[in-house]
Amino acid sequence: MNDNLKVGKLFVHHPYKSKSQCKIFTSKVPQELEEKLGMLFGIIEIDSPARENEELIDIIIETLEKNYYYTSLKPDMLEKNIESIFETALQKVNKKLSELIQNGEIILDIGKFNVIMGILQKNKNGYNVYFTQTGATTAFLIHKIKGSTPPTQVFVEQKFRRGYRAGPEGPRPEVGTYGASKYSLINVLEAISDTKTKPNPLKIFSNIISGKLARENFLLFSTISLIDYISLEKIKKTITTLSLEDSIEHLKNLLEGASPHISFAALLIKLAPEKKKIEVPSLVPLPSQEKKAEKFLTPSLNLKKYLLLVLKYPIILLKKISRSKQASLLKKICTSKKLLSFFLFIFSKCILFIKKAFILVISFGKNTFYFITSSPRRKKISQKTIQNLRYCSKSFSLWFRALPKSSKTLFISSIILGLLFLGSITSLVKKQTKEREIESYNGQIVQIQELQDAAEASLIYNNEGRARKFLGEAEILLQGLPKNSEARKEKFLVLEKEIEAQLEKIRHLKNISQPLLIADLATLSLPEEPKITFEELIELRGELYSYNPSNNNIYKLNLENKNLSSLNIASINIGHLAFGNSWDNNTILFYHTSPGLAELNIKENVLKPLNFTPPSDTSQSDIKDVKTYTHKLYLLDAKGNQIYRHLKISGGFANGNSWLKEKDIDLSLSLSMTIDGDIYVLQNNGQIFKFFDGYKKDFNLPSETFLELMGSSKIFASPSSDYLYLINPTGKKLVVLDKRGKLIIQYYSDEFEDLKDFVVLENEKKIYLLSGTKIYGIAIQHLK
Repeated sequence: MNDNLKVGKLFVHHPYKSKSQCKIFTSKVPQELEEKLGMLFGIIEIDSPARENEELIDIIIETLEKNYYYTSLKPDMLEKNIESIFETALQKVNKKLSELIQNGEIILDIGKFNVIMGILQKNKNGYNVYFTQTGATTAFLIHKIKGSTPPTQVFVEQKFRRGYRAGPEGPRPEVGTYGASKYSLINVLEAISDTKTKPNPLKIFSNIISGKLARENFLLFSTISLIDYISLEKIKKTITTLSLEDSIEHLKNLLEGASPHISFAALLIKLAPEKKKIEVPSLVPLPSQEKKAEKFLTPSLNLKKYLLLVLKYPIILLKKISRSKQASLLKKICTSKKLLSFFLFIFSKCILFIKKAFILVISFGKNTFYFITSSPRRKKISQKTIQNLRYCSKSFSLWFRALPKSSKTLFISSIILGLLFLGSITSLVKKQTKEREIESYNGQIVQIQELQDAAEASLIYNNEGRARKFLGEAEILLQGLPKNSEARKEKFLVLEKEIEAQLEKIRHLKNISQPLLIADLATLSLPEEPKITFEELIELRGELYSYNPSNNNIYKLNLENKNLSSLNIASINIGHLAFGNSWDNNTILFYHTSPGLAELNIKENVLKPLNFTPPSDTSQSDIKDVKTYTHKLYLLDAKGNQIYRHLKISGGFANGNSWLKEKDIDLSLSLSMTIDGDIYVLQNNGQIFKFFDGYKKDFNLPSETFLELMGSSKIFASPSSDYLYLINPTGKKLVVLDKRGKLIIQYYSDEFEDLKDFVVLENEKKIYLLSGTKIYGIAIQHLK
């Protein structure tokens, strides 16, 4: 909008204690749209604390903005005026509310619905204002009275209307004098109607009030609670004597003692006078030059400007003289002996001054050189300098004593005035420097807040990429914000926290401050165990199993009674356990480092080896993960760039076959895999490869999602789930994607120090995570 138009927001609302839901908004759209169609603004309050009302307010704002700004671009709307476009947009809002009521999605008590919404559109002399109102909201015009025009007549000239104009007498405004100006305060709603029609629940926004906002005037839109708590006289005095920002801050301070159950919302709009252009004064007759000279001699920091101005006058005069007159004038100057002598005298003095200055510079340079390099010369120069200083001080003392008393007084006064002038100049420079610094700081704050608002608006339209871009720019500006005072440090922390909260919203980050600790496996480890490490969690029949690969001790956690126990099972002819998978209701299948397979029967508590032939020479393979699916065994070989499939036979598994049919697949960065019919393979850079029937399929992650996955170590999917689950030890989080790669939610906790593995039980809406030696449980929140 125009730099002369300022909009301030007063909003005091406790999100939990307030007995109403309330919101202030101003549109954030591209500049070209705003210049063409103006700026939408509004206050919406519903006298009920229900959280559904917050969503309803957002629906109203979104519907209004969408239908006003973007529907108006249609060919059939281009020829309409602003008021007609606004009226059409309000009809769309009415229709939307009607549909929600008829579908039973909302129950709207019209008596609790307080709304004022409108448009500010620039015209030649000010701004056109169109707004609609219902319920306990109000609008005031604060008009600066000029001349002898009565306030009532001024109000009639504003031409506010609600289907018809005010009567000839109009309202009786309150008039006050502050400073050198008088202001009248007019209740616009009283001015345009004597009777208040009962709103129709299906046509809430049916009347439009229009008018013009002139320069040096104010418009105040607010909830009725504001004028119930603060008198109109005090509001008017505050607005007309303080700046817009200070007015808002002062009114907020007055509301500090108010009950947290009451919400206060107001929009203050001010149209400042146009800035006058400074013109360079032209050449004027000589008598009036005295005033110009007086103005020029006034102390100012802009000396360069006036010096150029003074030098310009002789050039202008010379240009106005004809060439013949210029030659005649030059001839007279040259033939005049007095003038010629004067110029020669000035010229000789200038040459003498230049000569003395040159000698002084050379002498100073020479003495400085000798002072630095020669000790005898340094002593001699120091003595000479002291003698000169004594001589000068003695000469000055004698000169000053010889002065008459009046001259002494004049001299001292001149010194004092000179020092005062120098001090005032220094003070003025410091003040202006500080003002510029404060202005720059406030400008940075406004820029950051505008970027935050733009990000919030983008989120309303589900444009997370654009919101992320705005917040990235806001973060860069925030880092350059000065923090040279406690207040600025506090402001920095507030803005940093706000941006972090918005980023968490974009990143779908759910912060779990205290996840439920189910068990600590370290409590059952033996003192003689060389190293307590646990790598996996395996779920079977309502129980969780884990193992210490350094000694093959196996642990069991009963999820129902939280009983933790150690299985005393021998592992003869079995290497260190590396990967485990549930095979059937009674069996867990382990891959060990010999390499080979072993089978744990949980009924018999027996771990026995199985017949198994590795797919290739162990030196040529690097098994990163082992999974079972439909009674087949799959091995991920990162070094061999292959996935091997083994069929179950009596006493073990048959020789493996290469499952991948496509060549030139690079699996060297693979960490983990999961199978749900497709096979997903997680890479150590966050990429996910998807395979079906031995061939690689397209699975492109959005760049924002890809960044969140960097540092992930394990992946899980199942045929019955619509989601992919990954743990990210670096980020202390569990990431959930849909199977198209869209980020759904991220479960984060500071307690997730060393994430190893996890188990997802969607039917029970629970996730268990192994963090170091501890097992935590969290509730699933993304399932409907």
